Amino acid sequence: MGNELGQLQRWSTDLVPATQRREYFQAATESAIIPFQFETPYSPDLSAKIEALALGPITVMHVAGSPHIARSTAAEISRQRARCLNLVLSRNVPWNLGYQSRVSMRPMDSFITDSQQALSLDIAFDYDFVNIGFDPQWLSEWVPQTGTVVGRQFGADSRWAVALNTFIAALQPTAILNAPLPPRLIVDQLGALILLASSGPDQVATHKHETSKPLNERILDCIRSRCTESTLVAPQVAADLGISVRSLHRVLAAQNETFGFLLMKARIDIAVRQLSSPAFNRLTVAAIGRRCGFTDDSHFTRVFRRHVGVTPLALRRARLA
Repeated sequence: MGNELGQLQRWSTDLVPATQRREYFQAATESAIIPFQFETPYSPDLSAKIEALALGPITVMHVAGSPHIARSTAAEISRQRARCLNLVLSRNVPWNLGYQSRVSMRPMDSFITDSQQALSLDIAFDYDFVNIGFDPQWLSEWVPQTGTVVGRQFGADSRWAVALNTFIAALQPTAILNAPLPPRLIVDQLGALILLASSGPDQVATHKHETSKPLNERILDCIRSRCTESTLVAPQVAADLGISVRSLHRVLAAQNETFGFLLMKARIDIAVRQLSSPAFNRLTVAAIGRRCGFTDDSHFTRVFRRHVGVTPLALRRARLA
């Protein structure tokens, strides 16, 4: 398997008239990923873009666009050139995956699908996805029993899964072209993290049901680990911890805290770190706000000022002065 980078490929529905966009994007996904048929029950139009870059045995794709439902049925499977696996992650929105059963996917969860299995992607919001395609043979070199990871959801209930998903979310074809690392290191890092994330239910259980910490600390840890999800709500955190929503609010009230305040504080803490670091200079203030879970720029500014005493832009300018 080579270490070379392929040519960056791009597809965009902006290049064709609205009446041709579905047919165009179906052809694009068939070329870049696997054949799909598309439905648009959430918006009258279909808008989407794909960037794809081959790194030896894997292909990293950035796929973004408007809400839709995509299906791969027996008809689409029959048109596939070869069997492949796809590791899929949403950076920004929850979505539903139909793969043997219905799977509710949260932002920053990942899932490995097999192109020979029927599947559907139900995406009700404007989305920003990473899709990594690879041959089953490559995966078997890292995970000999590939059945332990194919058809499996990797979420926030495992530390290694969180590390895997954070790494996947950072992969952008255009960024990889400028990365200071050889492609093989990126490929090997992905394989190693998939192996670690699949290393057994004992690690998952230890993380999910750890009781050595007080419950209020575990609630705070969970909020901090998921605070960049713009749609995060208290029931999701309660479900992660195996407690009721009432128990969550009761525990926080005993500490004179609320879920909303802790969530905003966790997001602001991350924003302060990014605004204070030269590593994020190329990101706009608004982009940092979105990365931290704020979908509205003015809301980000108001909350930031309330917590920090200055606006995000003022904090950045003070550092650069």
